[in-house]
Amino acid sequence: MLSIILTTRNRPHAMLRQVRRLCASPLASSHQTELLILDRNSPERVVLPATLLDGPGSNWSVASHFLEDSTRIGALRHARHLIDPRSRWCLMLDDRTVPVVDSPDQILDALDDWDPGVGVIAADIYEKLPHQTPRRGRGGLPEVVRDCAYAIRSSALGCFDGMSVELHGFASELDLSAAVMRDGLRTAFDARLLAIRRVQERTTDTRHLGRWLMDRLRFVHAASPASQQHDAIALMLRIALRRAGRWIGEHDFEAWQTIVHERLEQTPTPLHPPLSPKQWDRLTGLASAREAIAAHVARGRTRVAIIEEGDDAPLIQRALREAGATLVAPDDRPDAVVLGTLEPGVLLDAMFRLGDKKRGAAVISPWTPPMPLIASRRVAA
Repeated sequence: MLSIILTTRNRPHAMLRQVRRLCASPLASSHQTELLILDRNSPERVVLPATLLDGPGSNWSVASHFLEDSTRIGALRHARHLIDPRSRWCLMLDDRTVPVVDSPDQILDALDDWDPGVGVIAADIYEKLPHQTPRRGRGGLPEVVRDCAYAIRSSALGCFDGMSVELHGFASELDLSAAVMRDGLRTAFDARLLAIRRVQERTTDTRHLGRWLMDRLRFVHAASPASQQHDAIALMLRIALRRAGRWIGEHDFEAWQTIVHERLEQTPTPLHPPLSPKQWDRLTGLASAREAIAAHVARGRTRVAIIEEGDDAPLIQRALREAGATLVAPDDRPDAVVLGTLEPGVLLDAMFRLGDKKRGAAVISPWTPPMPLIASRRVAA
Protein backbone atom coordinates (compact mmCIF):
# COMPACT_ATOMS: atom_id res chain seq x y z
CA MET A 1 0.00 0.00 0.00
CA LEU A 2 1.13 3.59 -0.74
CA SER A 3 0.50 6.46 1.69
CA ILE A 4 0.63 9.92 0.10
CA ILE A 5 1.43 12.46 2.80
CA LEU A 6 0.75 16.12 2.10
CA THR A 7 2.05 18.61 4.68
CA THR A 8 0.84 22.19 4.68
CA ARG A 9 0.69 25.31 6.85
CA ASN A 10 -1.12 28.63 6.31
CA ARG A 11 -1.72 27.93 2.60
CA PRO A 12 -5.39 26.85 2.48
CA HIS A 13 -6.00 27.73 -1.17
CA ALA A 14 -2.78 26.06 -2.35
CA MET A 15 -3.60 22.96 -0.31
CA LEU A 16 -7.11 22.75 -1.78
CA ARG A 17 -5.75 23.09 -5.34
CA GLN A 18 -3.23 20.37 -4.59
CA VAL A 19 -5.90 17.99 -3.30
CA ARG A 20 -8.02 18.66 -6.40
CA ARG A 21 -5.08 17.72 -8.64
CA LEU A 22 -4.41 14.55 -6.69
CA CYS A 23 -8.08 13.53 -6.70
CA ALA A 24 -8.16 14.00 -10.48
CA SER A 25 -5.14 11.74 -11.03
CA PRO A 26 -5.22 7.95 -11.58
CA LEU A 27 -3.91 7.53 -8.03
CA ALA A 28 -7.41 8.22 -6.65
CA SER A 29 -8.77 5.09 -8.34
CA SER A 30 -6.33 2.75 -6.57
CA HIS A 31 -7.46 0.58 -3.67
CA GLN A 32 -3.80 0.47 -2.61
CA THR A 33 -3.42 4.20 -2.00
CA GLU A 34 -4.37 6.58 0.80
CA LEU A 35 -4.02 10.35 1.09
CA LEU A 36 -3.14 11.92 4.43
CA ILE A 37 -3.22 15.70 4.84
CA LEU A 38 -1.14 16.95 7.77
CA ASP A 39 -2.05 20.53 8.69
CA ARG A 40 0.73 22.02 10.80
CA ASN A 41 -1.30 24.14 13.21
CA SER A 42 -2.67 26.57 10.60
CA PRO A 43 -4.86 29.33 12.07
CA GLU A 44 -7.44 28.69 9.34
CA ARG A 45 -8.60 25.11 8.88
CA VAL A 46 -9.80 23.94 5.50
CA VAL A 47 -12.77 21.60 5.16
CA LEU A 48 -12.52 19.45 2.06
CA PRO A 49 -15.74 19.28 -0.02
CA ALA A 50 -17.37 15.85 0.04
CA THR A 51 -17.98 16.08 -3.71
CA LEU A 52 -14.24 16.34 -4.21
CA LEU A 53 -13.39 13.27 -2.15
CA ASP A 54 -16.22 11.01 -3.32
CA GLY A 55 -15.98 11.68 -7.05
CA PRO A 56 -16.58 9.03 -9.69
CA GLY A 57 -13.86 6.38 -9.80
CA SER A 58 -12.44 7.40 -6.42
CA ASN A 59 -11.38 4.30 -4.48
CA TRP A 60 -8.68 5.61 -2.17
CA SER A 61 -9.14 6.81 1.41
CA VAL A 62 -8.55 10.44 2.37
CA ALA A 63 -8.01 11.75 5.88
CA SER A 64 -7.10 15.20 7.19
CA HIS A 65 -5.26 15.65 10.50
CA PHE A 66 -4.76 18.92 12.37
CA LEU A 67 -1.50 18.86 14.32
CA GLU A 68 -0.45 21.22 17.10
CA ASP A 69 3.20 20.97 16.01
CA SER A 70 3.87 23.66 13.39
CA THR A 71 7.26 22.31 12.26
CA ARG A 72 7.52 20.10 9.19
CA ILE A 73 9.78 17.62 10.92
CA GLY A 74 7.35 17.37 13.82
CA ALA A 75 4.50 16.67 11.43
CA LEU A 76 6.47 13.96 9.64
CA ARG A 77 7.26 12.29 12.95
CA HIS A 78 3.51 11.93 13.50
CA ALA A 79 3.06 10.22 10.13
CA ARG A 80 4.00 6.71 11.27
CA HIS A 81 1.16 6.78 13.82
CA LEU A 82 -1.39 7.85 11.20
CA ILE A 83 -0.69 5.72 8.13
CA ASP A 84 -2.49 2.48 7.35
CA PRO A 85 -0.67 -0.50 8.97
CA ARG A 86 -0.53 -2.13 5.52
CA SER A 87 1.43 0.76 4.01
CA ARG A 88 4.80 -0.18 2.49
CA TRP A 89 5.86 3.22 1.16
CA CYS A 90 5.06 6.87 1.88
CA LEU A 91 5.20 9.53 -0.81
CA MET A 92 6.00 12.89 0.80
CA LEU A 93 4.72 15.97 -1.03
CA ASP A 94 4.46 19.67 -0.38
CA ASP A 95 1.42 21.64 -1.53
CA ARG A 96 2.95 22.65 -4.88
CA THR A 97 4.26 19.34 -6.23
CA VAL A 98 2.18 16.66 -7.98
CA PRO A 99 3.35 13.22 -9.16
CA VAL A 100 2.88 12.36 -12.82
CA VAL A 101 1.31 8.92 -13.35
CA ASP A 102 -0.42 6.98 -16.12
CA SER A 103 -1.84 4.15 -14.01
CA PRO A 104 -3.15 3.86 -10.43
CA ASP A 105 -0.38 1.67 -8.99
CA GLN A 106 2.52 2.92 -11.13
CA ILE A 107 4.40 4.55 -8.24
CA LEU A 108 4.00 1.64 -5.83
CA ASP A 109 5.14 -0.86 -8.46
CA ALA A 110 8.29 1.18 -9.16
CA LEU A 111 9.14 1.61 -5.48
CA ASP A 112 8.71 -2.10 -4.76
CA ASP A 113 11.51 -2.83 -7.27
CA TRP A 114 14.15 -1.50 -4.86
CA ASP A 115 16.06 -3.74 -2.48
CA PRO A 116 15.48 -3.41 1.30
CA GLY A 117 18.75 -1.51 1.78
CA VAL A 118 17.25 1.51 -0.02
CA GLY A 119 15.13 3.45 2.43
CA VAL A 120 14.46 6.70 0.56
CA ILE A 121 13.84 7.40 -3.16
CA ALA A 122 14.41 10.83 -4.71
CA ALA A 123 12.02 11.93 -7.45
CA ASP A 124 12.83 13.36 -10.88
CA ILE A 125 11.34 16.82 -10.38
CA TYR A 126 10.39 19.22 -13.14
CA GLU A 127 9.64 22.85 -12.28
CA LYS A 128 6.93 24.78 -14.08
CA LEU A 129 6.87 28.56 -14.24
CA PRO A 130 3.57 30.22 -15.25
CA HIS A 131 2.93 29.89 -19.01
CA GLN A 132 6.17 27.93 -19.57
CA THR A 133 7.08 24.34 -20.35
CA PRO A 134 8.26 22.35 -17.30
CA ARG A 135 12.03 21.94 -16.95
CA ARG A 136 14.11 19.87 -14.56
CA GLY A 137 14.89 21.86 -11.44
CA ARG A 138 18.10 22.33 -9.50
CA GLY A 139 18.92 20.76 -6.17
CA GLY A 140 19.59 17.38 -4.71
CA LEU A 141 22.66 15.13 -4.82
CA PRO A 142 23.21 11.42 -5.49
CA GLU A 143 22.07 10.59 -1.94
CA VAL A 144 20.19 13.79 -1.06
CA VAL A 145 16.53 14.26 -1.98
CA ARG A 146 14.62 17.43 -2.67
CA ASP A 147 12.05 17.55 0.10
CA CYS A 148 9.17 18.73 -2.12
CA ALA A 149 8.71 15.14 -3.40
CA TYR A 150 10.34 11.90 -2.31
CA ALA A 151 9.38 8.41 -1.15
CA ILE A 152 10.37 6.70 2.08
CA ARG A 153 9.72 3.17 3.28
CA SER A 154 7.05 3.09 5.97
CA SER A 155 9.44 0.97 8.04
CA ALA A 156 12.03 3.77 7.81
CA LEU A 157 9.84 6.59 9.15
CA GLY A 158 11.80 6.42 12.39
CA CYS A 159 14.55 8.30 10.51
CA PHE A 160 12.68 11.51 11.26
CA ASP A 161 13.54 11.01 14.94
CA GLY A 162 17.17 11.34 13.92
CA MET A 163 16.63 14.82 12.50
CA SER A 164 17.11 18.08 14.37
CA VAL A 165 14.21 20.53 14.52
CA GLU A 166 16.80 23.29 14.84
CA LEU A 167 18.10 22.43 11.35
CA HIS A 168 14.79 22.85 9.56
CA GLY A 169 14.61 24.97 6.44
CA PHE A 170 17.49 24.95 4.00
CA ALA A 171 19.32 22.05 5.66
CA SER A 172 16.38 19.67 6.13
CA GLU A 173 17.19 17.63 3.00
CA LEU A 174 20.79 17.11 4.12
CA ASP A 175 19.64 16.30 7.64
CA LEU A 176 17.22 13.64 6.34
CA SER A 177 19.92 11.97 4.27
CA ALA A 178 22.27 11.98 7.27
CA ALA A 179 19.57 10.35 9.42
CA VAL A 180 18.97 7.69 6.74
CA MET A 181 22.70 6.89 6.67
CA ARG A 182 22.90 6.63 10.45
CA ASP A 183 20.14 4.01 10.25
CA GLY A 184 22.23 1.98 7.81
CA LEU A 185 20.07 2.71 4.75
CA ARG A 186 20.72 4.28 1.36
CA THR A 187 19.02 6.98 -0.70
CA ALA A 188 18.51 6.36 -4.43
CA PHE A 189 17.23 8.37 -7.38
CA ASP A 190 14.47 6.94 -9.59
CA ALA A 191 13.47 8.77 -12.79
CA ARG A 192 10.26 6.71 -12.86
CA LEU A 193 9.11 8.71 -9.83
CA LEU A 194 8.25 11.83 -11.82
CA ALA A 195 6.77 15.01 -10.35
CA ILE A 196 5.95 18.56 -11.45
CA ARG A 197 6.42 21.45 -9.05
CA ARG A 198 4.74 24.80 -9.70
CA VAL A 199 7.10 27.66 -8.94
CA GLN A 200 7.30 31.42 -9.33
CA GLU A 201 10.10 33.45 -10.91
CA ARG A 202 13.02 33.64 -8.49
CA THR A 203 14.53 36.97 -7.52
CA THR A 204 17.90 37.62 -5.92
CA ASP A 205 17.42 38.01 -2.18
CA THR A 206 20.52 38.34 -0.01
CA ARG A 207 18.51 37.59 3.15
CA HIS A 208 17.30 34.35 1.57
CA LEU A 209 20.89 33.47 0.67
CA GLY A 210 22.05 34.35 4.17
CA ARG A 211 19.50 31.98 5.74
CA TRP A 212 20.53 29.28 3.26
CA LEU A 213 24.17 29.71 4.22
CA MET A 214 23.66 29.71 8.00
CA ASP A 215 21.30 26.71 7.91
CA ARG A 216 23.82 24.77 5.82
CA LEU A 217 26.74 25.81 8.02
CA ARG A 218 24.92 24.73 11.17
CA PHE A 219 24.31 21.36 9.56
CA VAL A 220 27.98 21.03 8.53
CA HIS A 221 29.02 21.99 12.07
CA ALA A 222 26.71 19.33 13.53
CA ALA A 223 27.07 16.44 11.06
CA SER A 224 30.46 16.56 9.37
CA PRO A 225 33.40 14.54 10.75
CA ALA A 226 36.02 16.69 12.44
CA SER A 227 38.62 15.79 9.80
CA GLN A 228 36.48 17.27 7.01
CA GLN A 229 34.71 20.12 8.76
CA HIS A 230 37.08 22.88 7.66
CA ASP A 231 36.87 21.92 3.97
CA ALA A 232 33.08 21.50 4.18
CA ILE A 233 32.58 24.96 5.70
CA ALA A 234 34.87 26.51 3.09
CA LEU A 235 32.89 24.84 0.27
CA MET A 236 29.53 26.09 1.59
CA LEU A 237 30.93 29.59 1.95
CA ARG A 238 32.30 29.60 -1.59
CA ILE A 239 28.97 28.38 -2.97
CA ALA A 240 27.06 31.13 -1.17
CA LEU A 241 29.44 33.86 -2.34
CA ARG A 242 29.30 32.52 -5.88
CA ARG A 243 25.49 32.56 -5.82
CA ALA A 244 25.61 36.12 -4.57
CA GLY A 245 27.67 37.00 -7.64
CA ARG A 246 30.69 37.97 -5.58
CA TRP A 247 34.37 37.25 -6.12
CA ILE A 248 36.75 37.67 -3.22
CA GLY A 249 40.47 37.17 -2.79
CA GLU A 250 42.03 34.62 -0.46
CA HIS A 251 42.68 37.24 2.23
CA ASP A 252 39.02 38.27 2.31
CA PHE A 253 37.96 34.63 2.21
CA GLU A 254 40.02 33.89 5.33
CA ALA A 255 38.29 36.79 7.09
CA TRP A 256 34.91 35.33 6.15
CA GLN A 257 35.98 31.93 7.48
CA THR A 258 37.01 33.46 10.82
CA ILE A 259 33.63 35.16 11.19
CA VAL A 260 31.78 31.94 10.34
CA HIS A 261 33.77 29.83 12.81
CA GLU A 262 33.10 32.38 15.57
CA ARG A 263 29.36 32.23 14.86
CA LEU A 264 29.31 28.44 14.77
CA GLU A 265 31.09 28.17 18.13
CA GLN A 266 27.98 29.75 19.65
CA THR A 267 25.63 27.04 18.30
CA PRO A 268 24.28 24.37 20.70
CA THR A 269 25.97 20.98 20.94
CA PRO A 270 24.52 18.62 18.28
CA LEU A 271 22.03 16.01 19.53
CA HIS A 272 23.16 13.36 17.05
CA PRO A 273 26.65 12.00 16.34
CA PRO A 274 28.50 13.25 13.26
CA LEU A 275 28.71 11.11 10.16
CA SER A 276 31.76 8.97 9.51
CA PRO A 277 34.17 10.17 6.78
CA LYS A 278 32.78 7.54 4.37
CA GLN A 279 29.20 8.60 5.09
CA TRP A 280 30.08 12.26 4.64
CA ASP A 281 31.64 11.53 1.25
CA ARG A 282 28.42 9.75 0.25
CA LEU A 283 26.34 12.71 1.44
CA THR A 284 28.33 15.31 -0.50
CA GLY A 285 28.44 13.15 -3.64
CA LEU A 286 32.24 12.82 -3.56
CA ALA A 287 32.02 9.02 -3.25
CA SER A 288 29.87 8.80 -6.40
CA ALA A 289 32.22 11.11 -8.32
CA ARG A 290 35.25 9.08 -7.24
CA GLU A 291 33.71 5.83 -8.48
CA ALA A 292 32.61 7.19 -11.87
CA ILE A 293 35.78 9.14 -12.61
CA ALA A 294 38.19 6.38 -11.49
CA ALA A 295 36.56 3.96 -13.95
CA HIS A 296 37.20 6.32 -16.87
CA VAL A 297 40.77 7.16 -15.84
CA ALA A 298 41.49 3.42 -15.60
CA ARG A 299 40.53 3.15 -19.29
CA GLY A 300 43.25 5.65 -20.23
CA ARG A 301 41.27 8.89 -20.18
CA THR A 302 43.83 10.77 -18.11
CA ARG A 303 43.63 14.29 -19.60
CA VAL A 304 40.28 15.59 -18.43
CA ALA A 305 38.54 18.98 -18.60
CA ILE A 306 35.56 20.13 -16.53
CA ILE A 307 32.68 21.74 -18.42
CA GLU A 308 29.45 23.42 -17.29
CA GLU A 309 30.74 23.88 -13.75
CA GLY A 310 28.19 23.96 -10.95
CA ASP A 311 28.42 24.32 -7.19
CA ASP A 312 29.92 20.83 -6.90
CA ALA A 313 32.87 21.47 -9.24
CA PRO A 314 35.45 21.54 -6.37
CA LEU A 315 34.41 18.01 -5.37
CA ILE A 316 34.78 16.80 -8.96
CA GLN A 317 38.22 18.43 -9.17
CA ARG A 318 39.20 16.54 -6.01
CA ALA A 319 37.95 13.23 -7.45
CA LEU A 320 39.97 13.84 -10.62
CA ARG A 321 43.16 14.56 -8.64
CA GLU A 322 42.69 11.47 -6.48
CA ALA A 323 42.22 9.30 -9.60
CA GLY A 324 45.51 10.57 -11.03
CA ALA A 325 43.96 12.55 -13.88
CA THR A 326 45.52 15.69 -15.33
CA LEU A 327 43.11 18.61 -15.31
CA VAL A 328 43.31 20.62 -18.54
CA ALA A 329 41.32 23.38 -20.23
CA PRO A 330 38.37 22.33 -22.44
CA ASP A 331 40.18 23.65 -25.55
CA ASP A 332 43.45 21.82 -24.71
CA ARG A 333 42.55 18.56 -26.49
CA PRO A 334 41.38 16.56 -23.46
CA ASP A 335 40.75 12.80 -23.63
CA ALA A 336 37.42 13.41 -21.93
CA VAL A 337 35.28 16.17 -20.48
CA VAL A 338 33.45 15.71 -17.19
CA LEU A 339 30.29 17.57 -16.28
CA GLY A 340 30.93 19.85 -13.32
CA THR A 341 27.80 19.12 -11.28
CA LEU A 342 26.29 16.35 -9.17
CA GLU A 343 22.72 17.72 -9.14
CA PRO A 344 20.56 14.98 -10.73
CA GLY A 345 18.28 17.22 -12.79
CA VAL A 346 21.05 19.44 -14.19
CA LEU A 347 23.22 16.39 -14.83
CA LEU A 348 20.56 14.40 -16.70
CA ASP A 349 19.62 17.38 -18.89
CA ALA A 350 23.27 17.95 -19.81
CA MET A 351 23.83 14.27 -20.65
CA PHE A 352 20.79 14.19 -22.94
CA ARG A 353 21.87 17.45 -24.60
CA LEU A 354 25.55 16.59 -25.12
CA GLY A 355 25.39 12.85 -25.80
CA ASP A 356 28.61 10.83 -25.40
CA LYS A 357 30.98 13.10 -27.38
CA LYS A 358 31.92 16.79 -27.36
CA ARG A 359 34.45 17.93 -29.98
CA GLY A 360 35.79 14.37 -30.17
CA ALA A 361 36.26 13.99 -26.40
CA ALA A 362 34.23 11.52 -24.40
CA VAL A 363 31.64 13.09 -22.08
CA ILE A 364 31.87 11.74 -18.54
CA SER A 365 29.05 11.90 -16.04
CA PRO A 366 30.41 12.16 -12.47
CA TRP A 367 27.45 10.09 -11.36
CA THR A 368 24.99 7.73 -13.04
CA PRO A 369 21.71 6.96 -11.23
CA PRO A 370 21.58 3.22 -10.42
CA MET A 371 18.64 1.09 -11.51
CA PRO A 372 16.97 -1.29 -9.07
CA LEU A 373 17.91 -4.91 -9.67
CA ILE A 374 14.41 -6.02 -10.69
CA ALA A 375 14.03 -3.19 -13.23
CA SER A 376 17.52 -3.94 -14.61
CA ARG A 377 16.48 -7.53 -15.26
CA ARG A 378 13.38 -6.34 -17.11
CA VAL A 379 15.50 -4.07 -19.34
CA ALA A 380 17.97 -6.88 -20.02
CA ALA A 381 15.15 -9.23 -20.96
